Amino acid sequence: DAVLPTIADNQTGDDLWRSASGVYNVDFNDLGGSLLSKFQVKATTGPDQTGILLFDWLDNAAGIGSASYTADWGLQPSTFSLLQSGTNYVSVRVFDYAGNISTATDVFYVRKDTTAPSIPALVSPADKSISNAANTLFDWSDPADDLSGILNYAVLISTADDFSVIASSADAQLSQFGADLASGFYYWKVRSKDNAGNYSAYTSTYSVRVDTAPPAIADNQAGDDAWRRADPGAVYEVDFNDAGGS
Repeated sequence: DAVLPTIADNQTGDDLWRSASGVYNVDFNDLGGSLLSKFQVKATTGPDQTGILLFDWLDNAAGIGSASYTADWGLQPSTFSLLQSGTNYVSVRVFDYAGNISTATDVFYVRKDTTAPSIPALVSPADKSISNAANTLFDWSDPADDLSGILNYAVLISTADDFSVIASSADAQLSQFGADLASGFYYWKVRSKDNAGNYSAYTSTYSVRVDTAPPAIADNQAGDDAWRRADPGAVYEVDFNDAGGS
């Protein structure tokens, strides 16, 4: 068997930001009869195997023992961990059992981001504040993410300080969220998620009392037909009640 194995690069660059390896469509075939033995991967920070060498020819699959390898494959977790944050260029080489070797440079690139985004800062409603809005607007600052960028925000609103009872939740695209809440006492917190699927820690917890019920007036007093020349004191029966809790 003096025939070189072939590499079919059916994979364009991987433009999704990754916190773990994707799967890639790069196929290998052996036409000489000795069968495929293994294939290896190599990664650099620049194209055409330039820049910083991140790792040099590591086995990605061994003991193949077949004339073809067409299943989509990913980088081993231990190999992916060696990639830099940002863009990485991956080359492959394949071996058959006769010792023939073929190499293909830059079969794909990987954009890696395993760094959590910054924690948002809660803005409003202020902690321990009172709102009379039927739709309460929750607002927070835009956190930083220098690689893949912010995808969305996980918002939790609860009637329990341990968030065991969720009154409202959302994956908000913007740094604010409006919730229709009944009158009551609520706790809320937010965390950010980036485009590689990394989450920040949650913010500290804020509380807000929502009171949309106007106070009530009970007029139990008929007109006072007596003429007065001085303040009679507390003689009028007009009662006031607040059911909203504020």
